[in-house]
Amino acid sequence: MIELEDGTILKDEQAAINCNSEGAVINGGNANSSSAWSGKYLLQAFFHITQENIGKLASEKIIKVQLHDLAKMVNTKEADHIVQYISCLVQVKE
Repeated sequence: MIELEDGTILKDEQAAINCNSEGAVINGGNANSSSAWSGKYLLQAFFHITQENIGKLASEKIIKVQLHDLAKMVNTKEADHIVQYISCLVQVKE
């Protein structure tokens, strides 16, 4: 779910979610390596930009994103960058 500054709520039932355990490859020398896992996880959600939502995303700042019950407020600087990026996509598309 994405909440915009004008109160609009955008949902994407097809959003893809990736979950990966953070890890590092440790070089043991002599071409030997092994992996170490931190036990921490990185979650990423991919929200689809469509004909129906691209206009709103290009003109309204995102104030909050939510994945299941975990919500994150989006700071003004990030919100400005997202609007600028989506606006560029709209121009390229035209």
